[in-house]
Amino acid sequence: EKNNNALMKAIEFLPPERAILLKMPFLEFNAFMKFAAQVYEKINARDWHDLEGWVESGLVAHEFRLGEDLPWMRAEQLLASPDAERNAIMALIKRPGFTRIRKLSPAEVWERGRARLTRLPDYIAPQIIGEDNGVERRIGKNGLIEFEDRNIGPGTFRYLAQAVKPDGAEEPLAEGEIYLTFCNPFDAGVLYVCKAGSGRGSYIGACKRWDSVSRTDLEALHRQMGAAAKEETKRLLPFQARHTEEMRQRTTDAKWNTAVLAGKPVTVEERAARERIKAAGGDLEDIFGTRNERKEVLEHKEEESETALDKAVNDMDKMF
Repeated sequence: EKNNNALMKAIEFLPPERAILLKMPFLEFNAFMKFAAQVYEKINARDWHDLEGWVESGLVAHEFRLGEDLPWMRAEQLLASPDAERNAIMALIKRPGFTRIRKLSPAEVWERGRARLTRLPDYIAPQIIGEDNGVERRIGKNGLIEFEDRNIGPGTFRYLAQAVKPDGAEEPLAEGEIYLTFCNPFDAGVLYVCKAGSGRGSYIGACKRWDSVSRTDLEALHRQMGAAAKEETKRLLPFQARHTEEMRQRTTDAKWNTAVLAGKPVTVEERAARERIKAAGGDLEDIFGTRNERKEVLEHKEEESETALDKAVNDMDKMF
């Protein structure tokens, strides 16, 4: 193991064409997983096994072939053939070596019965994994749950802090909050999230894995960028709604102030007076005055304010 670890570190400093020439005493984890999957596939596809109760349970296939160098076919195909064709084939395969009974492989039995299986709901997963195997994790500022766990696999695992609840609805997980999480080592594509602290163990939902993509894979990059933009939009919606309301109020206030400064009728009394004048055939200037008159009033008020200010200053000087 020590030798293998030293070689793994050396790979980081070697060009790819040289690194590939190294002979490793142990496989890298991802290479092993790929190799193991191929081995499991071959094991599950074997029909030369001697599994107990296989024949007694009828887990066999009746097959025939039309020639010694031709592939075996299922008897169901023969039964589905037209009468004339089926009679001709039956006469041909009466010879020895043209029919057989073969045990089904584990993979074939699985495919035959998988439709009758009931998939357990996600909220059962934490119960199967066990609360002792749950880990409390905090939601990061980037909207992700990030952690490393060598028992699950190498590298950093990242999950979107958006839990899909049993009814299909999505619930955003609060930034900075701690949740009790469960990861299935045989299927790390989702992270099951439950409440921590008060109500500990109450199921919330499942978070999808947020995978890193290669910079050379443009299609995957575009998909990831689109997903990131969509998630950012979701997270900003509450803030956008709040600020939208603020902008609406500011716009309304600005329109009001503009009307007040322009001398337009804005109060209930002013509007009522305007309607009375219109009904009498009068002019709005009769009640609000001409522009010049309004200007004179404002200038007069300004002069009065300056006079009052000067008087207050003089009074202060006399006191001190």
